[in-house]
Amino acid sequence: MKQGKLKQVLFFLFCFVLGSVGGFLLGETGINFQLGDLLLVVLYIGISFILHIVIHESGHLVLGLLTGYRFVSFRLFSLCLVLINGKYRLVRHKVPGTLGQCLLEPPAYKENYPFQLYLLGGVLFNGLASIIFLMAYPLAPTFSIAFVFLGLFTGLTNLIPFGFNDGKTLQIAKASKENQKLLYIQLATNAEMTQGSRFSELSKDYFEKIPGVPNETHFNHFQDLLSLGLSLETRNWPDVDTKLNNLWQKRDNLVLPYQLEVEKELLFYLLTQHREDERIEELVSDKKLINYLKLPLISNQRVLAAKTYFYNHQLEEANELIKLALASEDKASNLGEFRVEKELIEWLQSRILENVFETSEK
Repeated sequence: MKQGKLKQVLFFLFCFVLGSVGGFLLGETGINFQLGDLLLVVLYIGISFILHIVIHESGHLVLGLLTGYRFVSFRLFSLCLVLINGKYRLVRHKVPGTLGQCLLEPPAYKENYPFQLYLLGGVLFNGLASIIFLMAYPLAPTFSIAFVFLGLFTGLTNLIPFGFNDGKTLQIAKASKENQKLLYIQLATNAEMTQGSRFSELSKDYFEKIPGVPNETHFNHFQDLLSLGLSLETRNWPDVDTKLNNLWQKRDNLVLPYQLEVEKELLFYLLTQHREDERIEELVSDKKLINYLKLPLISNQRVLAAKTYFYNHQLEEANELIKLALASEDKASNLGEFRVEKELIEWLQSRILENVFETSEK
């Protein structure tokens, strides 16, 4: 589903919830709602919405743990609790298109490994919590109804397949054994890299191309990005060029986070390797990409440092971004990604120094 269409659906569902709660209470009580009453309903909806996000991600956590998964991270908005090498770390991390996320490490791979309860855990917990609060209606009617309708809202927006939500992920995974293996690769890769593994230290099996059965999905696109990450880590620029151009050609079919990652890495590649490419102007004027690069991710700081020097011609500012990025290890939510980024940033430093020297010689 296109992002514009998705926003329309979400807005419609929110209006549906607000109208349903207000209409239900008006019909039940016969009270003529005043502005203060309406504001109270809006407040209850906001509180219920946040609670249902926490409940939803907790459902993934509990049912995942019960089926053999192990804790990796739990995120609410941009606040993320992550377990790295046996120690919990509270960091800031945001993923476009998501309000929360619970990531777990799957059990050892085998055919028909458990994934359905993990994926459905969020919706099931939203439903269970809504039933409990419905029984509390006589005690707190306004809040109970707001909570129940928000449970419906959260459940529907996660169960009805679109984008890369739980329902879509479950639908894709159930479609074929190939997709189930791809889902496993995503979960295992995240778990291993969080603990410090680089792309080059992951199982070679993760990089063996798995076809889209019956169709290519964001599961396949994740594997494409995984392969791109390996090429960037080893600085195999011909491979980077090929992989980026392939992803660029199908960028409109990528989910938003993947689309932004492709655009970001293409900008970095072109700025450091092909500064005459016309796509640079298109990328630096892309509002979504500009906003995405503002997120405090070490990979974003790398790309911004490259843009600041090679496009804006600001050496001191680029060096400040590099310094900031290299000092962010204790804020990293993914230790393996930090190790890869550190090497890329050090390479970028040397590239900038070479360019400064070449420019001064002219």
